Amino acid sequence: MRWTILAFVLVSACEFADVDTGESGARPPDLVGTYASSLRSIDGCEDQLSFESFDGPLVIGGVPSALTFQWDGFEVTGTTDASFAVTVDGVSGLDAASVTIDADGLATLDAGGAWVLDLGVTFDATFPADTGASPCSASGTLEAQQQSAR
Repeated sequence: MRWTILAFVLVSACEFADVDTGESGARPPDLVGTYASSLRSIDGCEDQLSFESFDGPLVIGGVPSALTFQWDGFEVTGTTDASFAVTVDGVSGLDAASVTIDADGLATLDAGGAWVLDLGVTFDATFPADTGASPCSASGTLEAQQQSAR
């Protein structure tokens, strides 16, 4: 009987130690899935870029150490770690510009068990010489709510 109780306690302890708590030793969250994203409070590049692509579906693929973030025609890479920190960066085309994106923030679970991303984001855009457009920078907040996993 004592061995049964001891075995139960050890198994229970192992199961609780595997919970994603953000503590050291925890696993990074699996963010793969489809999200509804929204770019809020954008400041800059208003007359030069259209940010409509970011107000819609976002598909995240890959694994925590090598994620892809894909909006309509715009794809960059990113990572997440055991502290639920999310980093997104890369260069992609948007309108006629080459845009560098840099975003950092956190992933949290909502009450229904879906991931929610809250990222501070900056965009640095350069344009082909024949457009006559000047480089610009913009910043804002990207919010994304997971709609479906894998």
